[in-house]
Amino acid sequence: MVIPFSGWPERVVIGVFGALFLVALIKGFIHARAGRVSLHREWMIRAFAIGLSIATQRLIFIPALFIVADPTQGQLQMLSATAFLAAFVVHTSAAEAWIRLTRRRGIHVAGVTKASYEPAAEHR
Repeated sequence: MVIPFSGWPERVVIGVFGALFLVALIKGFIHARAGRVSLHREWMIRAFAIGLSIATQRLIFIPALFIVADPTQGQLQMLSATAFLAAFVVHTSAAEAWIRLTRRRGIHVAGVTKASYEPAAEHR
């Protein structure tokens, strides 16, 4: 088992967003198989945003190192965990804003409207 650099705080953040990443992938796959392309698109945007936030963590962490001159081990760990959390929150918030901005009418969050089920009904 790999131990994260920042210990438990980083483990919790990675665990929560790792679970959300898997949920987004699974839901995207299920909607794609059912022919609900709009809902598939939304869940894939969420998964992509979570995956991309790993790279953004470094873009937040490195400048924070320069701001905190000569950080202690505890400060390094706190900066790392905070950078992970900030990157995940920024990316998921941006993804949700983009989804809501570009969502077509007739598609609800739960995907229970008639418009989202019609394509799947045609394939049966």
